[in-house]
Amino acid sequence: MKTLTQFLILCASITLTLNSCSKKYYQCEPLAEEDSRWPYNITAEWQQENVNFDFNITSDTDQLAVDFLTPSEDSLVAQFSVGTATSLKYLQASLGDTNIILAQNQSIGGAQYPLHELVIVYYEVADSGAAVYSISQDNSGDSEDFSNFIGFTFNPLDYSLTLSEQILYNTDSTQTVTLGGTINIESTQLFSDNPVSVPLSFSQTTTTIILNPGGEYFRLTDDGSGVPDEAEGTWEVTDTSENVIKIIETYDNFETGETVTDTLSILYSLESDTLTFSQEKNPCESYADENECFEQFELNFGLAENSITDLGLTSTMAFTKSSAGKRRQLTSKQPAYWFGRSNFFKDLHSKR
Repeated sequence: MKTLTQFLILCASITLTLNSCSKKYYQCEPLAEEDSRWPYNITAEWQQENVNFDFNITSDTDQLAVDFLTPSEDSLVAQFSVGTATSLKYLQASLGDTNIILAQNQSIGGAQYPLHELVIVYYEVADSGAAVYSISQDNSGDSEDFSNFIGFTFNPLDYSLTLSEQILYNTDSTQTVTLGGTINIESTQLFSDNPVSVPLSFSQTTTTIILNPGGEYFRLTDDGSGVPDEAEGTWEVTDTSENVIKIIETYDNFETGETVTDTLSILYSLESDTLTFSQEKNPCESYADENECFEQFELNFGLAENSITDLGLTSTMAFTKSSAGKRRQLTSKQPAYWFGRSNFFKDLHSKR
């Protein structure tokens, strides 16, 4: 089943046909460098710098769309009695019959360790509640916990949480953590019936793509799992006026055990030594119906229930040049996911 991830899953193997020329650029007759038929300037090894998702949201009410991936400019500082300290810069709030505020030392949904998270539960007025501060060293489910009833200030209009010298205790009260500071959720104002761009960014520098002069293509992604994701295929600029590149990539789907081939036509731009891929996508493509899709993204952006009336997406990926014209022997393949096995990305965009 195709998911949004496949915007950035480049797939498989064709023969590059070049009009009246040989299959390898360097075997063609010499051409002036300004000849637009030949994309000499993107023939290189490219290192991924960042990934951006620009959601175009139309809502039927004025409200804030939140970005749980962008760190707060300020931070909530946790000072431990043993002398160490940690900063929490990510915030999420769930408002309803039971109000829950979550602050973390990494993006919401992240699974890097150690994981520090503060959970505050309150019922009516946002000025006091039960708090638990947990530290997890791995994914075993075990954690070191500190708890207490604390005072705080939370403004649901601009998603800001402020604490001042609030002390939590471990289970035998031999250690403490003192919380102080302010943390915000980044947000974008939506206006009723007006489409508004709401961006999300992913910092990621672990993917390398190679565009060889002969039309060969290779990609290597290190997702931290210890098993690199590799893919190979071909590339070709099919429209030099609109800057359209077609990449066909072959990879092994680790979930199904099948070898998959896919083809994408992507807009590209080149400024100095930065190559950017861009593609318009339907974020509801993998959902059973549009209402189910809208409901999921209302949760993702902290929006009112049944308030999204239209949703679009532009995905971009930026690369910087690491070397020019480099060739690489194409080898056996591993699962080709440009985002590796990011749990957040799968939870956010895939149907299970």
